[in-house]
Amino acid sequence: MKLAILGAGRIAGIVSATLSKLEEIDRYAVAARDLGRAKEFAKTYGYQKAYGSYEVDVRLYNDVAGKIRLIVTEK
Repeated sequence: MKLAILGAGRIAGIVSATLSKLEEIDRYAVAARDLGRAKEFAKTYGYQKAYGSYEVDVRLYNDVAGKIRLIVTEK
């Protein structure tokens, strides 16, 4: 399953580290408010794509249409 995650913070890192142990999960894309942070997160946790804005939600959503999506936020 393709996984797209919105958020590149602490909780998203914990979730990604856990999911990295599952062979059936394809860590596909991550989006964060800052492209540099998204790219670093993608590199650290093995995501294929990084987006630097939540405004790409529709594009990201379409990239993984019919697949698993995960939104991780921390306030």
